[in-house]
Amino acid sequence: MRKNRYFQYGLLPILWFILFCVTPSFAGILKIQTQTTIETTDTQLKITVALTNEGTDIAYNLQVHLNLFGTILDSALKPQLDPGGSGTFVFEKKC
Repeated sequence: MRKNRYFQYGLLPILWFILFCVTPSFAGILKIQTQTTIETTDTQLKITVALTNEGTDIAYNLQVHLNLFGTILDSALKPQLDPGGSGTFVFEKKC
């Protein structure tokens, strides 16, 4: 009889709280693959950065910052990159 009361007044409220009051959280995975290509000519440097979202969730507000010989170059903001999607950022600088 004592075990039944322990379950009724001890474990049962805890189990009820866990089942009905604790909200599970679900998080996606962000995995961004980058590939950088550099092309040069006598007067110009062209750098291409390709991004691929290999994760399970959408990546928001992507931007590439490139430090080129002490000069910071910022790409335009890409608002969203869906899972499996890709985007390309191109930087050009005259030498």
